[in-house]
Amino acid sequence: MTQLTITLPESLKTFVEEQSARDGYDSPDAFITALIREAQEGLPDEEVEAKLLEALESGPSTAMSRDDWDFIRREVGRRHAARQDRPDGR
Repeated sequence: MTQLTITLPESLKTFVEEQSARDGYDSPDAFITALIREAQEGLPDEEVEAKLLEALESGPSTAMSRDDWDFIRREVGRRHAARQDRPDGR
């Protein structure tokens, strides 16, 4: 693991400390890490949303391809693994 130092105004530092304690994180570092993971996980959601919109706009489909099922399996596996890493299990 590597270290990253950030500078926050006192009000944000207090907020991070209060939120990490309230949400049951071991430390403010764990809280910040969870926020970053959440943001990182949101990126693939945009890809999923774009694929869904593309599919809706293309009209009726005959069947899902092997690639479609493989993508769904990978995405579900990735999201499940990410939830396992969170202290709150969400």
